[in-house]
Amino acid sequence: MALPFYCQIVQALNSPITREKLDDFQAFFSIRLMAILLIVIVQIRW
Repeated sequence: MALPFYCQIVQALNSPITREKLDDFQAFFSIRLMAILLIVIVQIRW
């Protein structure tokens, strides 16, 4: 149910424009942060 939203996040983080603005550490942290938020949202809905 939240999988398409996660795919959009991954595509946005992998886009060249976003990649230019983020170094490797910030991109890694952003992916972890989005994953944590996604887990929280799923737990709240359940």
